[in-house]
Formats: sequence, structure tokens, C-alpha cells
Amino acid sequence: MIGRTRRGASRAAAALLAAGCSLGAIGCAAGPTGPGAPVSPGGSSNGGTEGPGTAAAPAPEGSTTVACDASRPADPDPGGDPDPGGDPDLGGDPDLVVGPFSLPGAAHGIRTYGGTPAAPGPDGLSYYKIGVQVVYGSTATVSIGAEARSFAGIRTERGRDGGYSAVTYAACANDAEAESRGLGTAGEATGSTRGFWVGGFLLRDRDSACLPLEITVGGDPTVHRVELALPAGACG
Repeated sequence: MIGRTRRGASRAAAALLAAGCSLGAIGCAAGPTGPGAPVSPGGSSNGGTEGPGTAAAPAPEGSTTVACDASRPADPDPGGDPDPGGDPDLGGDPDLVVGPFSLPGAAHGIRTYGGTPAAPGPDGLSYYKIGVQVVYGSTATVSIGAEARSFAGIRTERGRDGGYSAVTYAACANDAEAESRGLGTAGEATGSTRGFWVGGFLLRDRDSACLPLEITVGGDPTVHRVELALPAGACG
């Protein structure tokens, strides 16, 4: 089922910020308050036209799986100020949800300050950072739609610079497994129901897109097609 839920800032946000822009930080636009918070545009202002990238920009390709040991426990109680930075206009967006899979605060796309696209880096990659969450005991595969695979990819925390065309997220079986693997402090793990992975989406030689995604859950062959606006508003 595809739906939208509303949640505030979480401790998963701290994990995303802790990773900073260390994920091969090319054209990195990192949210100041975590998932669902607006990303910094990095000075780009060309409103969605092709960026100044070069032919050397690494292309997204292939697929990978990120499993329990690469995740962090998501906050079991995400209540509170959706924007600790203090701007009420920047927080509280609903999540993009497909069954056990969710992109926090991204039902209307990944927000940037002023709606300005993320600036491409020197090699032509624009990076929209956002965490992925999957309910414990579940798996979900996210694929870039065929029409966008030449210029868009999915970045994982320790993956290839150009990203992947598809990523499978395999959550821990339960909270006890997450805690036993030391995936955060006991306080973070206890009571959590979801795993959280640092990552995001890459655009090659452009700074914005209405990105088609295809999502499948577990062994169900049903393909859920959604659009993710990079940045919010790019899908009209």
C-alpha cells in the first residue's frame, strides 16, 4: 500500500547528520535537521537545467543489497519539534510510504531551502541525501525507473560513487537482533520497529528531476511506481 504518514525529527536524523557529507560528498546537499529537513542547495540556482558536469561523471549502474548490519535503529518515538532549527515552515512533511518502506518527510519530494536544486559537484553529480527506513523483518527493493537510469542513481553509505540502479534494503529480523549487533546504543535500539540506512539519490549532469521509482516489497512481484521530486516541486 502506498501512503503518507507524518512524523517529526528522530534520532535517525542524528545518524544521518553524523555521516555528514562523507558519502563521496559530490555536490552534497545535506539536511541540517535530518530526514525530511530541507537540504542545502549548495549555491545552485539554475532551476532544473542541466548542470555543468563533465563526461567523466560516474554513471549509476548495477544493484546491491544493504542488510541489517549496515543499518541503524530508527527512533521508536519520533515525536517533537519537526524542525529543531526553529523554522515552522521547514518541518512536518508526510513520509513517502510503500508498505514497510518509507522515505521520511518525502511525500512531496526532498526539500531544499528556497526550493533551489542541489548544485552539481565538479564531476556533475548532484546529491540529495535522505535516509531509508524499513520495518523490521521486511525487505524492500527500490529501482530507478528505466527512463531515468542513464542519469539517476541510488547512493548507499559505503557503495560506489556513481550509485546503483537498484538497492535492496533488508532490515534486521527484530529489535533484539539490531541491539545484539551493536547497531546503536541500547537506548536507541530498545523499542525500535524499523531499520534506518544513510544514503540518498544522485543526479548525473543535472540538478533536478521528477524521479520515477519502482518499489517491490519482499517476495511480492507487485511493482509500486512512485515519483520522487528532486527537489520538492520538481514533479509539478
